[in-house]
Amino acid sequence: MDYIKAAIVAIALSTLPCIALADQTGYASPSPQMRDAFSAVQQAHEKTDQLRSQARLAALNALTPAHRTLLAQVVGQLAVSSNPDMPGAARSIDSALSPNEQRSIQNISSSLASQSRQIMEAARQQMAAANPNGPPGPGGPWMGGHGFHDMSGGPASTDPGMILLIMTTHALQPEGSQRP
Repeated sequence: MDYIKAAIVAIALSTLPCIALADQTGYASPSPQMRDAFSAVQQAHEKTDQLRSQARLAALNALTPAHRTLLAQVVGQLAVSSNPDMPGAARSIDSALSPNEQRSIQNISSSLASQSRQIMEAARQQMAAANPNGPPGPGGPWMGGHGFHDMSGGPASTDPGMILLIMTTHALQPEGSQRP
């Protein structure tokens, strides 16, 4: 029994320097400004996710029922293909879309990108104000570290077929894996 007490005391004493060291490493809880800034970034991501969902619905509603069916077939073919050809799939969708559908898809994507950039820029500014000595670069690591990208889920594109494919396949990804 005395050995157990001695072991417990020895373990407790050996962990004290680790606790003291952890306290001195600067990993203290973030300041209220940083917590608010991180919260703003989280809210910005939630808003852009909401915008993305709304844009996807608007894009689908801009299609005729026949073109929605075609999109579903193309996405299904991509899903089961051992070598999916996104550019080829986008071309097949583009060739079927009417000029009005193409314009609508492009306008929806452009509006989504613009609104998302505004939201993320406001969050980036709040983060920078809370941490003026933060890491340099466009957006810092909390914003992806590489600046902005098309918030529809992929590289910026003006091709209506590709926009539809990106929006549709992006919505199929599991929760939490949608952000780059």
